[in-house]
Amino acid sequence: MKWNSLLLILILNLCFLGDSYAQADNNTDKKEEVLRLIDSSRSAISYSFPDSKKYINKALDISRAIQDTSLISKSLLVKGRIFHMNRNSKEGFKLLLEALKYAKNINEPLLIAEIYDNLGLNLRNNNNFEDALKYYEKSMNIRKKYNDTIGIANIYVNLGCISRDRNHFEGDKDAFNTKYQESEIKPYKVELKNKFPPGIKNQLIDESRAIAYFDSALWVMKDIPEHELNYEVYYLKGILYSGAYEYEKALLYMTKFAKYQQKAHGEIASNINMILANIYQGLGMEEEADKNLNLAIEKFNNDSSIETKEYFYFSLAMYYNSGKDYYNAFQNLLKTRYLRTIAQTKNAQKNISRVQSDYEKSLEKIRADKLEVERQNQELLIRNRNIIIIAISIFSIVLLISFYFQYQRKNQLRDSHLKIEKQKIKLEETIILKDKFYSIISHDIKNPLLGLEMTLENIMQNESDITPELRSKIVGLHYNSSELSQLFNNLLEWINIQSGAFRFNPRTMNLSNTTKRVLKINHSFIANKNLEIINNVPDDTNVLADSNMLFSIIHNILHNAIKFSPQNGTIILDVNIENEFANYSIIDNGMGIEENDLKLLFTSKINLNSVNPNRGSGLGLRVVKEFVECCGGKVHVSSKVGEGTKVSFTLNLSDSIIKIPYEKNNSSRRS
Repeated sequence: MKWNSLLLILILNLCFLGDSYAQADNNTDKKEEVLRLIDSSRSAISYSFPDSKKYINKALDISRAIQDTSLISKSLLVKGRIFHMNRNSKEGFKLLLEALKYAKNINEPLLIAEIYDNLGLNLRNNNNFEDALKYYEKSMNIRKKYNDTIGIANIYVNLGCISRDRNHFEGDKDAFNTKYQESEIKPYKVELKNKFPPGIKNQLIDESRAIAYFDSALWVMKDIPEHELNYEVYYLKGILYSGAYEYEKALLYMTKFAKYQQKAHGEIASNINMILANIYQGLGMEEEADKNLNLAIEKFNNDSSIETKEYFYFSLAMYYNSGKDYYNAFQNLLKTRYLRTIAQTKNAQKNISRVQSDYEKSLEKIRADKLEVERQNQELLIRNRNIIIIAISIFSIVLLISFYFQYQRKNQLRDSHLKIEKQKIKLEETIILKDKFYSIISHDIKNPLLGLEMTLENIMQNESDITPELRSKIVGLHYNSSELSQLFNNLLEWINIQSGAFRFNPRTMNLSNTTKRVLKINHSFIANKNLEIINNVPDDTNVLADSNMLFSIIHNILHNAIKFSPQNGTIILDVNIENEFANYSIIDNGMGIEENDLKLLFTSKINLNSVNPNRGSGLGLRVVKEFVECCGGKVHVSSKVGEGTKVSFTLNLSDSIIKIPYEKNNSSRRS
């Protein structure tokens, strides 16, 4: 059974691992698909916004499904760029900020820098140059840290474009210029502290800041001269120099760009030839200018967008105007005006369509929200109903379980009660049997022992013709019978104390009378050992105690003193009055008690099997302690080996306020 369980667990684990590996492979395939869709979307931006949006939306859906934060951020970045290029900068900016949030969560620095670049571009195209600079500065810090050459050069290109575009800025130019001068990103002229790169040392001093930034980008890219970014800089510098009427420099850079784009066709090729035509016209090279103009017209595609056509015809108008061909210039301006009107009309129609679409979407959203609220209310109603049903079911189950346990408990209590009743009956029978046993012992054993003791005592006192040897044996027999009788009496008294059957009846007792009674009973033992008894107990000392207890206390202590005293020894009985107590002492000069035995005198177990004649069972002193404490007193024993023992106990005087701690307990036992 054990091996079958282990095998089942192993199979389940293998299945789980197989599912995990299959899931991992599936996620890998989906990640590759997302990357392909992102690349397709980037490529489609230049020719088809709808296709580009379709690809990136699918990539974003898959990225969210597999919960890949990096791919979500990259997809949002491309989608934000699409919206920006489709003249929806506001939505594009929101998407870029969302992409930035995901990129920061996974801490991909270069991805964050790319998002900063696109945020800067978005703001730059909306003439928000101040905030654009902030994002470019953040991006520059990251790219310098990771030595991203192309990224650094691209930032310089964008800063050059800001320098170029700010001349057309219609806002607070003084405030912007102050902020622009405080920017942390400087051209190499500032960064290198007059250690200028070759070829632009003198040029940087005289040319505009835009040219300085463009040249800084070329300097950063000097080790990869064939990179497309270099040719983009050539194009920008050519346009900039052309606008500044520095046609020779403009021709230099536009020629480099034209060679790079020699395989281009359509709008790009037409635009290059149009720019070259304007440059050649500015240089007075009419033949080259006309040649490039014809190439521009030839390569121009009439299927281009309205904006492209408008720019092309406006460029033709400017070209003809520069050549003083005012008729053709006017004709192209009319075309430009016509196309602008169409564009404005289309934009108006687009805006109307957008507003109508937004209105329909809002209505649809309201309907959807209403349906969602109704659905949620229905679900809430069902959920509440289910909760109520479950609560009632749980309450019913708990109630049934409670009833069951109460029933079980009642049965257990009934069984326990019956068991207790049976035990009570059995205990009562045992107590009755015990009382009968004590009665038998008291009458059938105690009386013969007393008879034997008295017979032996009479023989010793009245028979004078017995031999010394026989007398010695009779004395020993009398002593042993007395010891046995004393032990038996102590045992009965101790049993009665433990069982609570001993009746405690305190009354006024005379210590001297009780002492004389005890001495009289032990007279023969005192005489046999020829002991000297010094009785200093006053005749007028009365205490409050139970008569039987007081007799047993003095008798047990005196009996031990006689037992352990040497032949011809001395025993002193003395009473001292201390406040409300009488301190009764019995002192012998016997063998004494060792210190270790003295500590265990009232704590050690009773030894009924002792065979050492120098040690007793300890039962007599236990009885003494119980009786003294029952009468409200205390027992104290002091001894030295070889010198003797002193046993003292205290009792309340008969005229004092009595405090008997065990009276209540004994009463309860008797009840």
